[in-house]
Amino acid sequence: VDGATVELGQVNDITGSRFKVQQGAEFGSDIIADVYSSRTLGSSWTWDGGNWFRDLLVAEGTGAVLDLSSVGTVDSSFDDGTTEGRYHQIKATAGGSIDLSGVHTVITPVRGEDWVRFSVGGDLYLSSLRSIVRPVNGYGWAEFIVDVPNFSLPMLDSAERTQFRLGTNSALTLDSLAEMPAGAYFALSPGSHLNLPVLISMQGIGDGSMVVPAGATLSMPSLERMNGVYLQVVDGA
Repeated sequence: VDGATVELGQVNDITGSRFKVQQGAEFGSDIIADVYSSRTLGSSWTWDGGNWFRDLLVAEGTGAVLDLSSVGTVDSSFDDGTTEGRYHQIKATAGGSIDLSGVHTVITPVRGEDWVRFSVGGDLYLSSLRSIVRPVNGYGWAEFIVDVPNFSLPMLDSAERTQFRLGTNSALTLDSLAEMPAGAYFALSPGSHLNLPVLISMQGIGDGSMVVPAGATLSMPSLERMNGVYLQVVDGA
């Protein structure tokens, strides 16, 4: 959708759907679905130069608004049946806005080499997100790519197998995150800031669990337990 008008009824099931809005377009106000599921998407993938992916929700360009504020659960527990790393992506970029303010739970993929990516280069609202969980017998990941001056997940209090990657001069605050029980990973860039004021415990994933380069700031004043964490502090950080 790019500056167009779309009229819908009260849509209460968006399973396996994908939406993209561009430059000034607004879409989604008629959607009342409680769950957004990408489990049943087909087998068509796009190559990004390193991995195969599928865009799920995209808002691109100034004034582009995708309103899915009715959704409470994002279920990305797909199983692609291969050993290649693949990801599903939710992306706000270049001034675009995605409203997922009602989401309280994100479910990650089944396979350990796959992930669901939240790419924050615009306004991505996840103000109610409380938990990131694996499906039963699942080992997939969630990943947040933060490339804006300030981003927060104020209600997130537990995150399994979750990676946070901060771009240059970006800032991330996780006000309520008290534990990361499996697979914590943080990667900072020069000039970035990561604030974890109430984090008590984290379980790492070995090499690269936490990378703090020159000019970056990491604050974890409540941390008591670090298990399996490899902390790399580089060049005057």
